Amino acid sequence: MENSTENLNWKLNTTNSSVEILQFTYKPYIEESPGKFAVLVLFAATFCFLGVFGNVLTIISIVKEEVLRVPENCFIISRAISDIILAGMILPLTIAGVVKGEAYYHQRATLCKALAGICCLVCFCNWWTLASLSVNRLFLTWFPLKSRAILTWRTTPALSMFCYVIGFCVVSPALFGWSVLEFDPEMMVCMVDVDTLHYNTFIVLANAIPSSITFVTLVLTAIKMNSKRRQFAVVGPEVDVMESTAFVSDNEDKSKAKQLLKELRDAAMSVKMIASLFGVTFLLWLPLTVVMLSHHALNYGRDIWAFSLLVAHLQPGVDCFCYVFVNRYFRRGYKNVVCFVFCGWSNGKCICSS
Repeated sequence: MENSTENLNWKLNTTNSSVEILQFTYKPYIEESPGKFAVLVLFAATFCFLGVFGNVLTIISIVKEEVLRVPENCFIISRAISDIILAGMILPLTIAGVVKGEAYYHQRATLCKALAGICCLVCFCNWWTLASLSVNRLFLTWFPLKSRAILTWRTTPALSMFCYVIGFCVVSPALFGWSVLEFDPEMMVCMVDVDTLHYNTFIVLANAIPSSITFVTLVLTAIKMNSKRRQFAVVGPEVDVMESTAFVSDNEDKSKAKQLLKELRDAAMSVKMIASLFGVTFLLWLPLTVVMLSHHALNYGRDIWAFSLLVAHLQPGVDCFCYVFVNRYFRRGYKNVVCFVFCGWSNGKCICSS
């Protein structure tokens, strides 16, 4: 940061047993604002646990639950891996910088650069996996036969990993001199230099592309879903309620109608889950985006930076709530995994419930 408010002298022991006097810009946040620091660490630690534990449950649920074991969910696994890295590695090391301040990363410049690069990589990957999920759902809704033939267990995992390649392409300019990966004493994190306006604008645009794709594809998917619902209602209005099949001639037709309605409802549930992930991600990252773009005009203090960064990095833990509250299959998968870990499983049933 260009602005400095207070110079502090720190003594560090060097390898040749001499003492090096260093001037740092800020006190560690724990000394500057103990109360706010306690709140920040409490939320960060809570969502570290939720982000790691919840996303591990997400991956295991997809592997164990047959209804979730579909190629489409490779993108969710990719997103869950990014969330685990963000919650399990980035957040704890960020807390270390908040606790000890500049002194912690002064002699750990390589670690700081790696941390900043990985953080940016997984954050961009999260946006692109969300866009991939929504595009995949769009094709499954509009062109179900063709998309099932193309998006198979061979192609979908490769496409989900390609999101990391895109993320690396976005981060790579900072690695080759367009910006600097460093510890920012005002933000208290390792990331790209926020004073490099052209690269920050590039980052915002790079995030705007997948977010725009996600929004547009969700709208188009919702339009097609409503059209299919209307077509189904025309064929048999009573079938839409599923309790009566007065307009269906025989048992085979009844079974097909029930299966069709189940597919429509599952597809609608999947769209709602993607929409909730998009809404949560957008809202959580919005404060940091606004602060990054406007801090040249407005002199934000450390409290604003700390708040916006904390809110953005709560996303891995909040994602798990989206899976559980919107998708009943993930809800069942979480329950089964937790039951298996803590209670055990016998004859296909949870021992806790028996």
